[in-house]
Amino acid sequence: AAALKEITEFYKSKLNVAYINMDDDAKQFQKTSQSLFKGFAGVNLYAKKGLKSDAAQQFHIYGFKLPSFMILDKDGKVVSKTVIGLSSVQLAELIDILNKQTGLTAPVPQASETEEEHDEHDGHGH
Repeated sequence: AAALKEITEFYKSKLNVAYINMDDDAKQFQKTSQSLFKGFAGVNLYAKKGLKSDAAQQFHIYGFKLPSFMILDKDGKVVSKTVIGLSSVQLAELIDILNKQTGLTAPVPQASETEEEHDEHDGHGH
């Protein structure tokens, strides 16, 4: 969630971010939106009928594919593959596409300091 928040903040001047919720009912949508996306740039939308909605069918979203991420261009055409979850590789791919779509250059996500410290201390007594 932290990476998603950073991405949306970085690109918010050049793109519109929408979180489309596929919950079964509006009450669950409100709970999810308020807890998960509080403070995120973008708009929260509710797909009536959840996973049976037109949006779910149009973008081939099923229950086991949540959360899913995709990038649409200004004409509404999908320009990325649908990403389920956000591994570092998938995140880098999405950032590359966002850079191309927006003309911005986002910083590439770096390993945390603790991981870097681990690499430096390789057990050879240095």
